[in-house]
Amino acid sequence: MKNLITIVIATNNAEKHIKKTLLSLKKQNNNGFEIIVIDNNSSDRTVDIIKNYFDNSLIDSTGDKGIADAWNKSLKIIKNSWILFLNAGDELHYNWIKEMSSIIRNIDTLSWITSDVSLINNKSIEKVIVACNPSKIKLAFANVGFAHPGSLVHTDLFAKLGPFNTSKKIAMDSCLIYDAHRLGVNFFHSRSIVYMDRGGISDKNFMKGINEFYSYAYKDKKLYKYLSYIISFILATTRVLVNYCKVRLILRNFKHISIRVLNFIINYFPFSVIRNQIFKLSGFKIGNSSCICKGTQISAFNGNLNIGKGTVINTQCYIDTRGYIKIGNSVSISRNCSLITAGHDINSQYFDYQRKNITIEDHAVLFSNVLVMPGVIISKGTVVLPGAVVTKNTESFTVYGGVPARKISNRNTDCKYILNYNFPNAL
Repeated sequence: MKNLITIVIATNNAEKHIKKTLLSLKKQNNNGFEIIVIDNNSSDRTVDIIKNYFDNSLIDSTGDKGIADAWNKSLKIIKNSWILFLNAGDELHYNWIKEMSSIIRNIDTLSWITSDVSLINNKSIEKVIVACNPSKIKLAFANVGFAHPGSLVHTDLFAKLGPFNTSKKIAMDSCLIYDAHRLGVNFFHSRSIVYMDRGGISDKNFMKGINEFYSYAYKDKKLYKYLSYIISFILATTRVLVNYCKVRLILRNFKHISIRVLNFIINYFPFSVIRNQIFKLSGFKIGNSSCICKGTQISAFNGNLNIGKGTVINTQCYIDTRGYIKIGNSVSISRNCSLITAGHDINSQYFDYQRKNITIEDHAVLFSNVLVMPGVIISKGTVVLPGAVVTKNTESFTVYGGVPARKISNRNTDCKYILNYNFPNAL
């Protein structure tokens, strides 16, 4: 396979951290990449370790004047179209190269592709930086929208943006992202994941990095010179308080308690008309004559549910709205069914949390105790027999059963009925 991606790693006495990065590259389900290492005359075993893992990697050990200078040196020797900059200790999800290779074949060249970045602390995920496009408002608060290890950049962009600013020792990546936004570069968000260890140079020099960014992005506005110190102090203080007071844990517990309370209150009302109005206030879309019966549990009241007309969700179902669920018209979902949109990647070294949407098309029928797994499309007119576990998309007007569910027979395609459930309080 022709290489499309170059991975650049800047190292400096990194023997304690580089193995993690190299091992994650060894595990990639795709070989469409090459590695360039810019090493700053390491006196430890960094270079030997790299050669042991990738003897065909290109290693420049002539020294550099910092990370920005190392990255700029790589720009002069890179031959591929896309480039990813990693630091020693960063890791890629095992499927990252494969996913990115499929994306870049169908994307505009002058583009910047972003990935989510999971911050790792003591071998577990502490926080996920969900990538989003930079904006004027975010940039005003020194937020570029994503972290640099999650950046796949087309090399042609550097002809337009220029090299990294070597006067910046911490915020060289943020300054380049600022220029890219200012010049109207296209940003695309992928759901791929990159892992970054806590305690790196940007963590240790947090306030300095923000000050560098402001001095570059708003050098002509004196107000920001003073504002940068205020905002950097507020952000640094907030970070300490969040970690020390376990704010994330408190907020997460509050969220779960709130969901339990809302489910209890909604199920208290005996009439589906009232319950539907409460669901709609939470952002759900529910069509005419549709009904969610009492006893059904909703995992999140966030608007991630769209139900068509004449659809019935019977009692004691579990609707996992952490991901998006779209249900069509005249769909019958019997009691004790579960629609699961979120879970964990069992093949990931960090057991990543992931969400995938579910679609259930018109006239589908799910009998009792059916389990629908994340990412599944239940096609039009599909019938799923009791107790089945649906792990893959179904064919239209077919009958499925078993664990995992398999096609058993065909169904009559002439479905003219319109459901109008008149017994919302039935057991």
